[in-house]
Amino acid sequence: MMSMHALSLCEVGRLDEALTLMDRSLALNDSNANGAHFKAHTLSETGEAEAGRSFLDRWIAGYDRRAVLHGHLSWHRALWALDRGDFAAMWDTLDTAIKPGASRSLPINILTDTSALLWRAEIAGAVVAPDRWHDISAYAARFFPEPGQSFVDMHAALAHAMAGEGDRLGVLVDVQKGYAADLVRPVARAWGAIARGEFETALDQLAPVMGQHERLGGSRAQRDLLELTWLTLLLRLRRAEEAQRSMLGRRHVFATHAPVAGYA
Repeated sequence: MMSMHALSLCEVGRLDEALTLMDRSLALNDSNANGAHFKAHTLSETGEAEAGRSFLDRWIAGYDRRAVLHGHLSWHRALWALDRGDFAAMWDTLDTAIKPGASRSLPINILTDTSALLWRAEIAGAVVAPDRWHDISAYAARFFPEPGQSFVDMHAALAHAMAGEGDRLGVLVDVQKGYAADLVRPVARAWGAIARGEFETALDQLAPVMGQHERLGGSRAQRDLLELTWLTLLLRLRRAEEAQRSMLGRRHVFATHAPVAGYA
């Protein structure tokens, strides 16, 4: 409960209080995977990439690979590797601990973490093999054949769009089921536009979503998928000054540094 309280403080920006409470919680039980997970979130919000990576590398060494949070904690480690430009470590972590067949996590984590990491790798400048997108699109179709879980749907739409699976994407472009279906539809259209290279259209589709994407669910770290996509689109449209102002107002942690190619 103490670590959950700390995460709540983190999510509303009270980071010093969150870290203090997080450390008190972990001092009581350092093997608490939720506590380690929430501390990773807080270090991410403070921009402490090296401290976060060091902490999780140490902590996860004693964590059973069959445990439900192993894959998602590995996702955090992969994001920190990506942040430092360590593509080799990012790919290794994805292939050994996150993607389908490598992770023992729940399908929701395997799908969302894999698709988000592939896209964040791509916008950071990595080359993502088409087979990777086809594999995660097929996984989404297998485990989530019916839409309605909006957080999942947003990530499934990304996988389908990048895999060129138009029929699968079309279901989510017109989805009516789900607690945030009204947001999934424009996000799905934006993914499709990005896949076609129509960046202005994608920006227009995302615009009404960006001020309320917390309704889709997930943490700030997970919804950075959209924040970094917004940044990427502005850069691809040669609107660099607007991109930096946007991050200053929206995600200050990315104001001077973000894992997006061409941004500094």
